[in-house]
Amino acid sequence: MAGLGRIPRLLVYHRSQARAYAQALDAQGVQVLGAVSRPDDLWPLAAEAEVVACWDFPPELWPKLGKLRWVQVLAAGVDHLVGEVALRPEVPICRAVGPFGPQMAEWALAEMLFQVRGLGRLRAQQAAADWQRFIPGSLAGSVIGIAGMGAIGQEVARRAGAFGMTVQALSRKGESPLAARTYRPADWTEFAASSDWLLLLLPLTAETRGVVGEGVLRAMRPTAWLMNAGRGGLIDEAALLTALDQGALAGAILDVFQEEPLPATHPFWHHPKVVVTPHLAAVSRVEDMAAILYQNLCRDRDGLPLEHVVDRSRGY
Repeated sequence: MAGLGRIPRLLVYHRSQARAYAQALDAQGVQVLGAVSRPDDLWPLAAEAEVVACWDFPPELWPKLGKLRWVQVLAAGVDHLVGEVALRPEVPICRAVGPFGPQMAEWALAEMLFQVRGLGRLRAQQAAADWQRFIPGSLAGSVIGIAGMGAIGQEVARRAGAFGMTVQALSRKGESPLAARTYRPADWTEFAASSDWLLLLLPLTAETRGVVGEGVLRAMRPTAWLMNAGRGGLIDEAALLTALDQGALAGAILDVFQEEPLPATHPFWHHPKVVVTPHLAAVSRVEDMAAILYQNLCRDRDGLPLEHVVDRSRGY
């Protein structure tokens, strides 16, 4: 893209941290056109914005952004924007890549260790002053199947390997050097059947929506755990509940859901085989997102290609 020799006019929209983003960018010498947290405050600024940094931008405003050149999503997921018909198809969408891998790896390992080392049982015994020794399990020697071997999946794979786990992957991009074996999307049931821990890190696309349904769940080992930190729509939730009730798998550790916040009446909350975490396996920290945004602003200024542009045909 042609460089203009200046930082483009930037509009930041974030419901809770707009001011923090403005302060972080100001420290880099970037004066924003506006940093707002209420949709009503966007209207007087929309016509002059050349770049929008956001997460859940009001869709009715996209047609008002006549000067918009690109969008920076302040998160890894972009499925909510890829199909947004009001956003002109020629406007690049950039996603955030980089800071989420270590967080996601820590979440996955913490949850796996909690289960395999019996930490819940130990805390209950302590509360009851009950001295009962038992032999805890170990992650070493178990198989983690990672569906989605992008930057986040690779970071999980590296750290899981350090715990002595065997890593296998499911990827459409080909063999992964971090995995002992890589499966194709056509091999979902075989992939699921050979995993002790099945971790979903896939984007939500037309091909992946509901991909973990009855067939995949039935293929899992009765001792295996399903973990989802990708998108809630990857899993057929009704099929998962049935599979759990029938003992098709040991349990599910879920960070994302089809509806968020997860309704208080949802059976996941009180199911004995489900662990719920409120979409915090990897969070967007202002300092990380502002650095990614600043990098692309500078690339725009200098006439360089933007980083991490989404392929809308693939959905990520």
